[in-house]
Amino acid sequence: APELYLKQLVVAGFDRVFEIGRLFRNEGVDACHNPEFTSCEFYMAYADYTDLMHLTNNLLSQLVQELGFSPRVDGTDLDFTQTYDKVEFLPGLEAALDLKLPDPDQLQHSDSLNFLLDVCQRKGVERRGAVNVPKLLDKLASSYLEPNLIQPTFLINQPMIMSPLAKPQKDNCDLAERFELYAG
Repeated sequence: APELYLKQLVVAGFDRVFEIGRLFRNEGVDACHNPEFTSCEFYMAYADYTDLMHLTNNLLSQLVQELGFSPRVDGTDLDFTQTYDKVEFLPGLEAALDLKLPDPDQLQHSDSLNFLLDVCQRKGVERRGAVNVPKLLDKLASSYLEPNLIQPTFLINQPMIMSPLAKPQKDNCDLAERFELYAG
């Protein structure tokens, strides 16, 4: 895995390192993931997730402009040149579902699992395999929140229960310093 060598370079004093390369992953073959792909992996010393969102926004904006792209999805022009909106995971999901979800510090309790199971049943969200709070939140977001993110939008601050290896926020240790970019 390239990340070990990149991390060693950061520890050795290089502020920013990157690698572009072909990867093949065969951890779990399914129809949603391509096991062979090209990746750009990088590390920046002293940067946090807000810096990475800014970098991502600038990178994609400049690519679209320099290459003369005019991205469209289902007849809608996508504007990659603007500053991307940010939608907080739980408040965004609550608005999409039109209901109040358990607070992030309560998500590890069985009451939250039962509540989310009930929401999925009422909303007609299909559940397969093992059922737990992170998978149910992901299913609900995939069904009700993500399809509404047409223009480039960062989905931010997912609960730590969904991202146990992510860095917790300084002011709320139950939310992760994490983002995902959606468009179209």
